[in-house]
Amino acid sequence: MRIRENIEFGTTIALWSQCADRFLSQGYKESITFKKKVELISKIKDIKGVDLYGDWDVNPANIDSVKKTLADYGLKTFILTANVASLHEFGKGAVTSPVEKYRKLAWEKIKEAIDMAETLDCNMINLWLGQDGYDYPLQIDYIWGWNKIIDTVKEAADFAQGKNIKRALE
Repeated sequence: MRIRENIEFGTTIALWSQCADRFLSQGYKESITFKKKVELISKIKDIKGVDLYGDWDVNPANIDSVKKTLADYGLKTFILTANVASLHEFGKGAVTSPVEKYRKLAWEKIKEAIDMAETLDCNMINLWLGQDGYDYPLQIDYIWGWNKIIDTVKEAADFAQGKNIKRALE
């Protein structure tokens, strides 16, 4: 079955190697290099791009290498997810952290993702605010938390719009 000629399919690169879970912290698959993941993905006829995760796959130190590797294999970055979930500092929230310096770190990670997306010729970033919630009733001032999320999403929208980067909220 053919869908439409102008639709491009992508995959999240994280699926192509080990990924820890609560039962096995080192993951169930072998660890392979970024280049090997890209090589494997490039062999799938209809895959044209990848979803990268900030700090895991791409960071300011390796961005030129990532861009070159993707180009060498004919792939592009479809979306870049800001790392506002997988740092130790974000254990009690990122943009809703009770610790101001961690909220500032979360904002820096969002801006970093937007800047990296621009460098990678990627037109969309993803915000997965997976640590911005609560585990127990009354653990957080809900109105304060919602306002922090709303303010951050607005700031991200303003910052990204100036670079023509779309925003997704997962």
